[in-house]
Amino acid sequence: MLTDVSQIMSRFEAAAIDAVERIGPVGLRRLAELIGRDMPRSWILRSVPTTDYQEAAESITDALRELDDFSAEAAAAYLRGVAAGYECHPDSVTAESVRSGPSTHAVPQEADSGAASGLVF
Repeated sequence: MLTDVSQIMSRFEAAAIDAVERIGPVGLRRLAELIGRDMPRSWILRSVPTTDYQEAAESITDALRELDDFSAEAAAAYLRGVAAGYECHPDSVTAESVRSGPSTHAVPQEADSGAASGLVF
């Protein structure tokens, strides 16, 4: 029985990830709001008339129907967490390298590191 529940939960988690990639964090929050208010499935599916939203909502609500002990509030909280995590997704973060040192090659690089180590100690 535990395997069945974990498989269903894995399906719900995969559906949430797929949903946030299809409809974005705003769409997933909208879906979470409707699920959290325990709206009827037919209302949830029709609330945003786009194919991506309807398919995402369908797969999430299908998985939720199979999870007997998972409340609507818990599902909504999970979906909001996925939306928040997606907004912090590493693909949306940029990193820039910063080089410390002289702008000309006339001064050796080690001269700069010696000055920096003097500041640390």
